[in-house]
Amino acid sequence: MKHVHMAGLLVALLALTGPAKAELMAYEFTGVVGSFNDPSGVLDGSIHAGTGFSGRFTFDSDAPDLNTSPSIGEYGGPAFSMTLHIGSYSWFSGAGNGDVRVALGEFYDDMMLGTSTAFTVGEGIEIFSMGVWFSHMGSIFTSDALPTMNPFPLASFQGGLGVKGNNPLEQTHFELAGPLTSFTVVPEPTNSSWFFCLSLACLVGRGLNADD
Repeated sequence: MKHVHMAGLLVALLALTGPAKAELMAYEFTGVVGSFNDPSGVLDGSIHAGTGFSGRFTFDSDAPDLNTSPSIGEYGGPAFSMTLHIGSYSWFSGAGNGDVRVALGEFYDDMMLGTSTAFTVGEGIEIFSMGVWFSHMGSIFTSDALPTMNPFPLASFQGGLGVKGNNPLEQTHFELAGPLTSFTVVPEPTNSSWFFCLSLACLVGRGLNADD
């Protein structure tokens, strides 16, 4: 009888964790600032030409294509977001504030990932555009699906990071741009609910063995 109770408990707790979530992936990148313009001193001086940066763009690899064209893929959703570490700053777009666009053209294949709406990152600082843009002369993508090739052929592309922001109170602006030095596709850490399920299964299994 104890076996039945333990098995029932396992089923109930597994149900509480909900269905399996879509696989979350991330584009991780690094680079160096090539151009920087902040004439009014909106930022704190920790960023200049030559400053290194790193970032992460999280996305749902199962997100549907929002564009019906076979040559244009547009993706977004609650799992999409972008984080940039640069100078003394760490700028996070917020969950759901990110999208990816893949365009297959006659002469170029393009890929763009970045924020979809402006967001505040501190007192007196608003980011209204933050993203990474790629352009490849000729065809390189086999479809307009979310690119997950690894290693990513970064050397085959032109493009890089671009950020534009301002102080919304004083209407003073800044912008920066720079090429990437690395770009990789990685899985997000395992969802905690699956770790919980695995641990629970082990505990129940021990309980059943102890009763034998």
